[in-house]
Amino acid sequence: LYNPIKIFYKTYILQNIRALFLKKHLSSKYLNFEEIKRTNFAFFPLHTEPEVSLMVRAPHCVNQIEIIRNIARSLPTGLKLLVKEHPVAIGKRKFGFYRKLLDIPNVNLVNPSINAQEIISNSKMVFTINSSIGQDAIILGKPVICFGDVSYQVLPNVLRLKSFENIG
Repeated sequence: LYNPIKIFYKTYILQNIRALFLKKHLSSKYLNFEEIKRTNFAFFPLHTEPEVSLMVRAPHCVNQIEIIRNIARSLPTGLKLLVKEHPVAIGKRKFGFYRKLLDIPNVNLVNPSINAQEIISNSKMVFTINSSIGQDAIILGKPVICFGDVSYQVLPNVLRLKSFENIG
């Protein structure tokens, strides 16, 4: 049943309160742009949830924490995985989600205010489920590994993986 008051509360009030809470508690954990430039890393942009691109085009990828865990575990020594929140999703996820990400060895969170193209420019590669960030990475000459179906998967420098067994 459509309830406009409940939607308004969740979208504008609760999300903004949660965003302020996250900013206060995570700001010391975020890498800033200067730290990013000194880091050897791969980049994974978080996808919004719920989202049709995840639920329909990549139903095997709805647990982004496990995807990140698998990627981080498969990276070569010396290469970190930097994760950035989707701009639309700031304040939608609970603090526990980020705590789980920070518990994964070799994973760092990036300040969500940093432009994604600047992160991509400094990355060695980009992992995505099926984000348009992959297109940005291709334009910037970075290799892309995607886990879901994307229109650009036929291009050079793009590898479409159907399972996590082949990440390494």
